[in-house]
Amino acid sequence: MLKKVKNPKKIIAAILTLLTALSATVVSYAVPLKFEETMANNEEKEEQHEDDIGFADVDTEMWYSDSIAFVTSNQIMSGFPEGTFEPDSYMTRGMFATILYNLSKNKSADVITTFSDIYEDEYYYKPVMWAYSRALVDGVTETEFAPDQNITREQLVSMLYRLARYNDYGNVDIETDTSFYDFSDCNEISSYAVTPIVWAKQNELIKGRPDGTFSPNEFITRAEAATIIERYMEKDFQF
Repeated sequence: MLKKVKNPKKIIAAILTLLTALSATVVSYAVPLKFEETMANNEEKEEQHEDDIGFADVDTEMWYSDSIAFVTSNQIMSGFPEGTFEPDSYMTRGMFATILYNLSKNKSADVITTFSDIYEDEYYYKPVMWAYSRALVDGVTETEFAPDQNITREQLVSMLYRLARYNDYGNVDIETDTSFYDFSDCNEISSYAVTPIVWAKQNELIKGRPDGTFSPNEFITRAEAATIIERYMEKDFQF
């Protein structure tokens, strides 16, 4: 025969208290474990992103890695179909016309050239038409543009200077300045490039070589170009 429980309310209260305690214990352990796991996954993804900016040939420890990440993320420069950037390859005329094109909002071309070596199915066709119509680039002859020809350091700076002038940005028309004499090889700078180089130097777009030269007639690499373009954009000279 079952005995009558003297105080059932106390027993029910005790059971509820026990269940509440057990529930709180489960929650207090379950939530932090899930949170820590999520944070660990996020940190792992961030580390992977920092170690890999998307190009098989770009080491994040190299001086140019941040600049390449900057210009590619802003869709000013791009890599190659095989997943490389080729930082040490030289910049070509077609490539740089495309960069100038990407740096501007107004992409309508007012002039159709008669260059015999520019084809509509090439990536640089519209950029060259656009840049030529704004006198940012010239042909190597009246009928040839030479899109695959490498450009020199002074040529790149001069084209960038023309873009800044075309867009009517500040600090473009500089006063006579002798700062280009700071480069030990200043006598090698072409007369047309003196003002652009002074402008670029004043705006800290270029710094020259560690040995004090500018090397105006050396071909410029894609990594060097990416660095100059990043500085240009950070000075609000774009768009």
